[in-house]
Order: sequence, then structure tokens, then C-alpha cells
Amino acid sequence: MKHSWMHKVVMGIAVLGILQGCQAAKAPESEKKDTSQTTPSSEQKKVTSDVGATRDVDGVVITLQEAGYTKQRNTVDQDQPKQVVRLQFHIKNTTAEEIGVGSGNFIVYDAENQPLDVYGFDDSFGDVIHTGNELTGPAYFKVNENKPYKVVYMDMDEKIKGEWKIENLKELP
Repeated sequence: MKHSWMHKVVMGIAVLGILQGCQAAKAPESEKKDTSQTTPSSEQKKVTSDVGATRDVDGVVITLQEAGYTKQRNTVDQDQPKQVVRLQFHIKNTTAEEIGVGSGNFIVYDAENQPLDVYGFDDSFGDVIHTGNELTGPAYFKVNENKPYKVVYMDMDEKIKGEWKIENLKELP
């Protein structure tokens, strides 16, 4: 009986060792994939913006579709900012559970790593996205002069999950 029990323990440790070895062997390949996705080619180095880039954040697939300055202003704020940046997002829920996502999950930082204030607008997006469903909508931020910008997606645990760099923004129609 002891031999059988010991044999199971040794076999279990051996299986764990093999699995650990397989995982370690795959790690460089997965790191290579990540590097190739984030390392721009020589042509892409000219364009440093991540507009159009998609990030898969634990099954929440987020695309920054558009980024630019808008002349739109809300009618609530008496002290209006000189510039407002509008970011258009497309989000798909590929998880097994519904998720809540909105413009409040995104933070925009300037070149000095200071967060920009959210600019409240009536069409800012936010909703519960059921499994397999999608949501598209804009988020607005008050702009200062410290460019370029970094867009960060944070989940409900307030952990950074996705980042996009945006530069050379143009006026949107």
C-alpha cells in the first residue's frame, strides 16, 4: 500500500515537472509573438500612433478606432476647455459573463504622465455587454498641451490591462 501511495506521489511530481517544462519551453515562443505584435516594422516606425490597434484584455476585445480633436462641446460646463480629444472605441465581449464597460474605464495620460480630465458628453459610451455582443462609442477628454498621449484601459479591479499610444491627432469632422 505504501509503495502504491509513494508511486502516485512520484508520478504526480513527475507529471508536474513535465508540465512545468512544457510551459517553460512555450514561454519564449509566446513572448516572441507578443514582441512581434508590438515591435513595429520599419514602415510602421514612421507612424507611432496605435489608432486602429486592437487589444484582447482577458476576453474583452477593444479596438481604438479613431482619435482626434473635436469642436463639439457640451452645454453644461460654463468653463469650456480649449481642446477636447474624442476617442472612438469598439468593444466585443468574448468572455462567458456579461461585463460593464464605459468611458470611465479609460484614462488618458499626457507626455508628463498626468491624467487628463474626462469631458462629460451626452453620447459618451457605457453599457453592460452580454457574451458575444459588441459596443461602439466615444469617450471625451479635456486636453492640455503636453502631447503625446497614452490611453489606458483599466478593469473593475483598477488594474491596467491595455494601452494605446496616440500622437499627431487631427481635427475630426
